[in-house]
Amino acid sequence: MAKNGFSDLLNSYLDLRWHFDPVDASAAGLREHDERLGTFSTQEVSEYVAALRAIANALESLPLDTLDDEVDRTALLNEIRVTIHQFVTEQPHVKNPAFWLSHLLEGVYLLLVRPDRARDSRIAAVRRRLEAIPAFLETAKATLIRCPRVFAETAMDIANGGLVLLEQVPLQLRMDGDEEFDAARADALAALRSFSDHLSDNLLPAADGGFAVGEEAFNFRLHFQHALRNNASELWRYGATLAEEVSAQLEELARQLDGRAGWQDLVEQLREAHPDAEGLVSAYAEEMMRARRFVEERGLTAIPSGKLEVVEPPPFLEPLIPFAAYQTQTPAGSLQS
Repeated sequence: MAKNGFSDLLNSYLDLRWHFDPVDASAAGLREHDERLGTFSTQEVSEYVAALRAIANALESLPLDTLDDEVDRTALLNEIRVTIHQFVTEQPHVKNPAFWLSHLLEGVYLLLVRPDRARDSRIAAVRRRLEAIPAFLETAKATLIRCPRVFAETAMDIANGGLVLLEQVPLQLRMDGDEEFDAARADALAALRSFSDHLSDNLLPAADGGFAVGEEAFNFRLHFQHALRNNASELWRYGATLAEEVSAQLEELARQLDGRAGWQDLVEQLREAHPDAEGLVSAYAEEMMRARRFVEERGLTAIPSGKLEVVEPPPFLEPLIPFAAYQTQTPAGSLQS
């Protein structure tokens, strides 16, 4: 009975999560949410937090029989606690315009690049998400206040990249004569330009410089999100000690390689030896395959099935990804031809 009770609560949590964040659901392979964007007004976030607290309370009072179940419950409770803390304390929906822009642009981008959806269903889903963008961004304007300057500036860059993404949508999905699709895209572009103007004319002039969450919130994340007992001060001391040890090792290695230069100089020399911009992605892909072969030939660890593709990030993600990022595949059980 306890096991069934936990499964029921887990399913309730997932249903709530996917309803609140349909883009996250699309990323997880759930197609039934592909045609929606989330809604993050103050009222709707408050209702979401209240529902999460109700699930957490039920989880905490549920009797469980095994250690495995207790581990699962702790993991789920920690995820719920971090989500509540995010929206109650950090409040990205109120303070960070990039939170809104990333949601809507990822919602479109995911459908453009996912091979596990039929073309017709992707066209319909993208059109519906494009249709939702004007109202979504009007809600964002009404909700966002007290934005730190760095968040507003980053959002400006994301918005500019987002305009490029929306302009490219017809090249990948539009069908000839689909006037509804064209109208939805035009309205979405106009809404995004209007939001960009709102950023520059209203949010950016009023932005302040404070963006840090503070030590207490940082420690909360360490404990509940990363399962670390150490606090910020302890990690700082450990990191400083580790940095000194690594620096000493690098100095010794530099002496062995070139007794006349410090390790920083050698690193700068290595940075100069790289492919040109046009060949960077292909060179990175070749090195990834070389690393894969190295692991396979030596049997170092099991390698998951599936294709690893190295691609350039879309323009709207460039302000958030200074080097590279990894996007997981859709779970195999959700793939359909």
